[in-house]
Amino acid sequence: MKKNTVIALKDGAMGFWATLEEIYSESRQQRCCMHKTCNVLKTFPKSLQAKVK
Repeated sequence: MKKNTVIALKDGAMGFWATLEEIYSESRQQRCCMHKTCNVLKTFPKSLQAKVK
C-alpha cells in the first residue's frame, strides 16, 4: 500500500513534476517561492534587484 503525498514543492525540475503527477495525481503541488523570486529578480538589472525585492 503506498502512502499518499500531501504536498510537494518544486524548483522547476519539470521531469520531477511529470513523474509526481503520474504517480501521485491526488497530491497538491506548489512552486518554491524562493526559487520563483530568484528567477524573477534575475530578469531585472542588478541595479534594480534590491528595490524590486
